[in-house]
Amino acid sequence: MRDEAASGPKALPRLWPEGGRASETAREGRRPPTLAQPSSHHPKGPTARYKWGLPDHRPLAIAAPDKSHVGPLRLLHILALTYLIFSAPAVRRLSGWRPLRLIDACGRHSLEIFAAGCLAALIGRILYRTFDATWPLQIAVNLTGLALMLGLAKLLDARAVARRR
Repeated sequence: MRDEAASGPKALPRLWPEGGRASETAREGRRPPTLAQPSSHHPKGPTARYKWGLPDHRPLAIAAPDKSHVGPLRLLHILALTYLIFSAPAVRRLSGWRPLRLIDACGRHSLEIFAAGCLAALIGRILYRTFDATWPLQIAVNLTGLALMLGLAKLLDARAVARRR
């Protein structure tokens, strides 16, 4: 049986983890190994390397468990942890610290800050596509976006205080 993906002059060969082509694997009557197979059943033995070049040292091939039914319990767990963390005395003292008041202002003007963050992300993506996404550019884009959001929060907070007077 001919493998369509590996045929033709311009077709790219499909490679399996052991390095053979799909058609060679099918011709020899072997199934290509999957990540769900235990390492002892791999054709090249327990030290076989998979997609990322790392050896597979799993003692058993166990599929990932289905956790779709625990969504409400996870939400309750996160809410409980959030309550415990934010009710801690150290966090309460830290929340009154003057430099962190800008983050509080971001929360008071969350819609405007969210919109500014979306625009900053769009401009950052354009910069990444125009110039390569090197780490200095990524740091500059992230710091600029953070400064933009904090500055906007300070401006909106100052404007709200001025309106109250």
